[in-house]
Amino acid sequence: MTNLEDLEYKTERSCLICKEQCVDQEILSNGTTYHAKCFDDMEVEYYSYRNQLSNEVNTLKQKAFEIGKELDYENSFIGSIKRLFSNVHPAEKINELETSLRQIRDDLEHLYSRQLSHRNNKFETAIYDYWLTYPPDWEERKSSVWDNFSECSSCNRKTGRNTVPFHVHHIQPISSGGNHTLKNLTLLCENCHSTAHNGMDFDAIHDHKINAYSDDGKDGQSIGAYGKRIILLEKAINNALTVGFQYRDNEGIKTTRNINPIEFRTFDHRTGTGETFCVVGYCHLRQANRIFAIKRMRGLKVV
Repeated sequence: MTNLEDLEYKTERSCLICKEQCVDQEILSNGTTYHAKCFDDMEVEYYSYRNQLSNEVNTLKQKAFEIGKELDYENSFIGSIKRLFSNVHPAEKINELETSLRQIRDDLEHLYSRQLSHRNNKFETAIYDYWLTYPPDWEERKSSVWDNFSECSSCNRKTGRNTVPFHVHHIQPISSGGNHTLKNLTLLCENCHSTAHNGMDFDAIHDHKINAYSDDGKDGQSIGAYGKRIILLEKAINNALTVGFQYRDNEGIKTTRNINPIEFRTFDHRTGTGETFCVVGYCHLRQANRIFAIKRMRGLKVV
């Protein structure tokens, strides 16, 4: 086990994308940091490539549509009569069109694979899995969950057989450090989703449809209390600040703490499976380095 007394301030942190030093930059819910410019450059490259692939897909779809229309004509009564007065063998023309159509379908499958591979490699595993609020690709993630579930994962109510809405749900809530990976997402009927959120009533936009990512709520979902704690702790780590907060330990005992945060760490749960995202810092009360689960902090502020 790491000797916490030996830990020192770690101000030299690297960008997830370029691997260069990254201080006072963007941060994800797992403590990873990245340069805003690196992300912007990667996003521009991503969407440029995605648009290129989309244009290729649309071009092939148009060709397939035109060939399909031509095939319908060749197989029609009028087409058959017309071929009687031409030098083209009837089967030869149809075979040629069907071969072209099969080739286009193969090309489309290849493009779809390239789209999926590019999206997964560039964003899902690197950035959006740990976005502080609902990520820009949330609609795609919801679609993936719907593809994998045909019933409520709690009560087994089937989708499509009733008027009860179904919602995509974070198994470990974002407010408790949950991420957006598919293994942390499931499908619940509205009744079970309400129960999971202590009786919350959901409206028509419960699934958080957003237009753009935002760190401050300007264009999308505003960051919740958990994300704001991470941002403030990151600032304290980089600038050697002291922060104060109310803390509730595993036994439910509440204390007031002042600490000098040193670094973020992830620890396995003491009981059961899973991990807890924590901050390690020098505790003024205990006069020693201590570990604090970020989800158990309340009223965090610089003192």
